[in-house]
Amino acid sequence: MQDTGTTLQKAFGKVGDSGATGLMQDAKVFAGEVEKQTKAVKAITDKLGGLIKEAKGMTKFEDPAVVTKAEGNMEATEETIAEGVAAEDALDKLIELAEEASVADAAKQYYPVMYFVDKKYESVPSTCGGATVEKPIVQSSKDGCAAACDASIHSCVGFQYFESGSKLCFLFSKFQSAFYYTGCKKGSFLETMKEEKEATCYAKLSKFEGTSLKVDKSGKTDFGMKEITKADRCFY
Repeated sequence: MQDTGTTLQKAFGKVGDSGATGLMQDAKVFAGEVEKQTKAVKAITDKLGGLIKEAKGMTKFEDPAVVTKAEGNMEATEETIAEGVAAEDALDKLIELAEEASVADAAKQYYPVMYFVDKKYESVPSTCGGATVEKPIVQSSKDGCAAACDASIHSCVGFQYFESGSKLCFLFSKFQSAFYYTGCKKGSFLETMKEEKEATCYAKLSKFEGTSLKVDKSGKTDFGMKEITKADRCFY
């Protein structure tokens, strides 16, 4: 998550795609949270290992001083085990947020966001900015991302999917901006590497069917984007 976020943040930053670069910053921050909690678990594991080693080295229990030390070791061990259980539980919850199991064909109910803006550009790469829900998800298929959005049925309206070595996706409660890339011509680097390189924003059909996500300056609808940018180039 950290490596992919860093790489794609630089790539989208070059074209001024603030929505995508913001998502990558979110991915890097969340990766840092997971890493921090992992280190906390490791520190407790090391502490527990030291206490166990200390206990194994104790002898001469007929000596009151040794007994007192052993009792202190037992109390510290029990406290450390409790700390470890809590820390591991916190880490498991973070990892659960970062992963999502795939559900077959879940993505079929999601259309590229450009379908609701201009169908002529439905198949070109696209990115979205807006209000997100949950945490960034790593190494999940499009079906997995769609399943995660379905699980947040009352708040999620679509997701942003990236594939560039690793896979990343972000769930949205509201779309506010979009970038679409029309310069990825047939035979381009993106085209020849399409299985490994992808950037597409998907909107849930049931949420937007019969509506438009075009820029709406009137303020009369809840659907229109605030800004949509056409980039006549590839994001890579």
